[in-house]
Amino acid sequence: MHVECHHCGIVYDVNDRDIPLSGREVQCNECKKIWIIKKDIKQKFLKDYESSIPINTEDLITKAEKSIE
Repeated sequence: MHVECHHCGIVYDVNDRDIPLSGREVQCNECKKIWIIKKDIKQKFLKDYESSIPINTEDLITKAEKSIE
């Protein structure tokens, strides 16, 4: 995940696995500002959910609608 220092704007790449659900205190190497980063649970859920949706979803919906009629 990308993490941006709100003080100086530098962006870091942080592995999601290194961030506990409660968040983690980090320090910017550039300006030395300290802040807490948290996982974006919503984005992770959506990413996992989207990858489980069939590619031809529209076809499946059309077939389901026709079967109801």
